[in-house]
Amino acid sequence: MMQKFIEAGYEIVDFEAKAEIYVINTCTVTNIADKKSRQMLRRVKQQNKDAILVAVGCYVQVAREKLEEIEDIDLILGTKEKKDIVEYVERYLRENEKVISVSNMMPTDNYEEFGLITHTERNRAVIKVEDGCNQFCTYCIIPYARGRVRSRHPEHIIKEIEKISENGIKEVVLTGINLTAYGTDFAYKNVKDQENQYMNKKLNKEYKVNKPDEIDSPNIKIENVEIVKKLENLDNVSSEKYELKELKNYRLIDLLEDINKIPKIKRIRLGSLEPTIITEEFVERLSKLEKVCDHFHLSLQSGCTETLKRMNRKYTAEEAEKATERIRKFFPNAALTADIIVGFPGETDKEFNKTYELLKRIKLYKIHVFKYSPRKGTKAAVMENQVNGNVKEERSNKLLELSDKYEEEFNNASIGKTLSVLFEEKCGEYVKGHTTNYRVVKVKIKEKIEQDSKKELKIEKQLENEIRNVKIMQSDGLELIGEIVNDVKNKILNSQTTSKTSGITLIALVVTIVVLLILAGITISLVFSENGIISKAKEAAEKTNKAIINEQTELSELYNKLDELMDDYKEYKIEYKFICENNETEIPKELAEILPVDKSKYKYKDLKIIQPEKTFIDLPEGTWRFLGYDITKLNDTILLTGKWKFEKNFYIVTYDFVSGTQGASLEDCIIDLVPIDTKEYEYGEKVVAIQPSETRIDKENGYWIFDGYDKDEKIAVENINFEGIWRFISK
Repeated sequence: MMQKFIEAGYEIVDFEAKAEIYVINTCTVTNIADKKSRQMLRRVKQQNKDAILVAVGCYVQVAREKLEEIEDIDLILGTKEKKDIVEYVERYLRENEKVISVSNMMPTDNYEEFGLITHTERNRAVIKVEDGCNQFCTYCIIPYARGRVRSRHPEHIIKEIEKISENGIKEVVLTGINLTAYGTDFAYKNVKDQENQYMNKKLNKEYKVNKPDEIDSPNIKIENVEIVKKLENLDNVSSEKYELKELKNYRLIDLLEDINKIPKIKRIRLGSLEPTIITEEFVERLSKLEKVCDHFHLSLQSGCTETLKRMNRKYTAEEAEKATERIRKFFPNAALTADIIVGFPGETDKEFNKTYELLKRIKLYKIHVFKYSPRKGTKAAVMENQVNGNVKEERSNKLLELSDKYEEEFNNASIGKTLSVLFEEKCGEYVKGHTTNYRVVKVKIKEKIEQDSKKELKIEKQLENEIRNVKIMQSDGLELIGEIVNDVKNKILNSQTTSKTSGITLIALVVTIVVLLILAGITISLVFSENGIISKAKEAAEKTNKAIINEQTELSELYNKLDELMDDYKEYKIEYKFICENNETEIPKELAEILPVDKSKYKYKDLKIIQPEKTFIDLPEGTWRFLGYDITKLNDTILLTGKWKFEKNFYIVTYDFVSGTQGASLEDCIIDLVPIDTKEYEYGEKVVAIQPSETRIDKENGYWIFDGYDKDEKIAVENINFEGIWRFISK
């Protein structure tokens, strides 16, 4: 939708800024999502009472009547109406009449094009290739909000990716409501016929036109096919390049193989996959595509077959485990992540333990844990044996602890390895990026030119949107820290191609002497001492080539490389110390107790860095997180200064309303009064409960009255929840 407004000449601003038009793209995954959507819609008019408020998307699709009750909403548009959102807004601007348009999604057979993406962020573009879902999981209402599976024509996808690659984008992420199902609808539809039918439907609508080349509103009569094509961005795309005329058996793997052919795209990343697609053939074909990233997110949901059956998932726990084995067979270094729902209706301790044990076996890089939330209108919401909220919380915490453990192990296993990193942004003294398996890597910027601001800016930007090999030196638990791998030999050989022969000869002589002495086994002290051969050779070289060095500063790089070579053969003792990153807080005894001690001596090239046994420590007042070491050479000592970042513990405050009257359920008008507290509270801070804006709601047969919270104030030593009780008084 953003792209549509940008193309129409609108300025996009941050939501917190005052705007003339607010578009709320609503979500309906859970009841909480419904509530947040309604709260966000009510909040807009508080920011600008004269603004145009548009409600669009999934929640609108399933709860049109409830949104019609909110008078502040000017436009109520369903999922299908998104593509025409600009036209609907401009219609409202002309006519100043409330617009309500929510089409039934179930009969929708066609993927509706929104036009080619030209607006992207940073280095990657998210490409939606599929919409809708046919799964009908018992906990999910998405099929009713998004309709059935509709796959985007591959030629449109390829054309879009080719276009954005010309703009410098190197990585694309393929997404969909059910990405696994991509192409399954091609089996019963001819895509070209599908597009023709779609165009014919547009031609048969009732339209009116002010000018032959100008669209006045979504309710116009158009007799010119070219105008329709312009409106819908359905360009004629040739099938010749990728030979995609026959799509009956075309699936996700075929699409990936075709995207892999696009020259300027360097990485292809996949969204969520169902275990059912992870067949031997699929993964084997996938492994032959050098641009596909080895990061796979599985829509797993549970590791217990009995639970999966109640969810109406189409696989067993054993099949899911086999899927992970197949991935690792062909992608040994793959990072696997997954979604898990805890507390699904009927999930016993035994069933949860089956999930826990499965996750221990497959060792996912990261587990995204969701506590089951009943979604009104789904089968699961009315199932028996709903799980207690405290049990959900306990199970959630247990899985999150397991996730943190494996994430840390996975990152630590990368230390010493060389990984490919796509750099994305400068962050302080570092440039950050992602590996192919989507781990964050940061590299310290070493170069700095003070005299020339343009050159300095160039240095800061030189890595952004570049793919480089990085040797991982350490891990702080969440991010990896590394150094860019340089071919030193080639750098030396190529650094002075224009130097005078005499200068090069002397430097080459120094290097040759070093090599010969080492091969001859001559005592290192005689070579590297203060009055040694190398020092004298360097001194002679400096005197002889002083004029050259003044003209060509790059020569200093060669001397630095000689110093590094000297370091390779000098032994150092090791010293460790811990400091707070910003020196604002003293290091607590809990950190001092884990300070590494190493009495060995190392040559610099053989230096072994001892990582702390813990990379983060939770204390009542806050969390200490290890950032990594700074390495300093002090004569015969290498000082490893471990930097720790202290983050105060902040806690969030949430509110819930419950009915204190048996047999009376709270209505949406009361639920919408639930306070939202965006503040984060420090450990030990006193929190006073926010009172609702209204404490009495009148109804025809009586009224609701607010009785108060379980407590009026609480101390922030953990996340706080205030439970407000409402009673219904009958007339």
